[in-house]
Amino acid sequence: MSNFPIKDPNSDFKLVFKAPKDALNPNSHDGCFIRWENDKFDALGLEIAMTLPNTKRIVNNKVTDLPALLDLRATVNGGD
Repeated sequence: MSNFPIKDPNSDFKLVFKAPKDALNPNSHDGCFIRWENDKFDALGLEIAMTLPNTKRIVNNKVTDLPALLDLRATVNGGD
């Protein structure tokens, strides 16, 4: 599995849907995934890195020329 990038050519807004580091590990909770257990929905994970155009990133208390990066992660667990 690999990351899936999407970029808007007009604004340079970029999303990267991140792949799990270990897709075969059922206890892994990183990246984007859907997990089924005993023929039932168990969990849905979403991890997205967003590059925000026309912004600046602060590194070590100094403004850089790098755009701001926002990392979003959410997990929804199944239930009965």
